[in-house]
Amino acid sequence: MSNFGKRITELRERADMSTAELARRAGIGRAKVMRMEGLDDPSEVTLGNLTAIARALSVQIDALITEKVVAAKIDSDLLTKALSGPNGGVLKKQINRMSDEQVAKAVQFLYLLETGSPKPESEKQDLFNGFLKAIL
Repeated sequence: MSNFGKRITELRERADMSTAELARRAGIGRAKVMRMEGLDDPSEVTLGNLTAIARALSVQIDALITEKVVAAKIDSDLLTKALSGPNGGVLKKQINRMSDEQVAKAVQFLYLLETGSPKPESEKQDLFNGFLKAIL
């Protein structure tokens, strides 16, 4: 099984869904889901199908194409909130260089920083950059 396809399968199984259920929720054919689970490269999938699969699995597209997200078993809501914040771009750039444990810690830290801190954005950015340097 390919890395890309494996990520879809892992996310589907973690959501306790069959291929038929994922296909139904995504609004695409079961055969297409099964084909995607065997692909090496996400570029072979249309953006519409990639978006539909991500939505059906309650994850961002990043979770389908970034192996570390699946390996770290990060909660998809937490990941979505962390990556969509102002400092999420920094994490996206570093995520493939990080161990699974580092990714999990970074997402948790970033989420807490973004949701629980009244600090100015520039200070949050400095704190997050310092955190990344400390764990890398």
